[in-house]
Amino acid sequence: MSHESVGQLLDDDLTIRVSEEKGTNREHLLFFSARDQQCFVAIRDAVTMTVVTVLPVDYYENLGCKIHWSQLEFAREIATRRPPLGTPQDACSSVLTENAAAPQPEPVYRVSAIVYTESCRAKTVNLGSWPASPGSNPERVVADPRFAATICERLDAKGMLDNAQVIVLQRRRDGTLMSFQADAILEHAAAA
Repeated sequence: MSHESVGQLLDDDLTIRVSEEKGTNREHLLFFSARDQQCFVAIRDAVTMTVVTVLPVDYYENLGCKIHWSQLEFAREIATRRPPLGTPQDACSSVLTENAAAPQPEPVYRVSAIVYTESCRAKTVNLGSWPASPGSNPERVVADPRFAATICERLDAKGMLDNAQVIVLQRRRDGTLMSFQADAILEHAAAA
């Protein structure tokens, strides 16, 4: 993968922030390289936007920070199927969509979050459930300010609001997972 390709992926914001170094301006950004058919982590200075290094995921994980499988899938998804720009769901691209048919209404979604502990370990936290009204789909659910506010309250009650990276919705009946970047949901809550 060339320097230009990495720069273009970062400039196009086709990354997932998986961590940051406390006390520095460095952020760790996960991205998928279609050419190499694998994910990498770019370590970048958030102020100057200078890329310090790019590491393969297995090397990055050997350093002590684990990346959850759904984040790897999400990175692949946003790199290979870019959402239309200018929509409220720019950062809310679905993952693991198995069929293109319109989803049938489900009674509830199970909601969980992937958070990172201070030791850089990925942890899944149960955030309860959310009703699935007739005709609802996961993109509409996460765009609902009431959902965003409720999820923020639940994360805050668990002391994990600042550590959430990914919110996962699971349809109870068929188990299909839909994954969304937590930052997008937190933005909806702030706008409410």
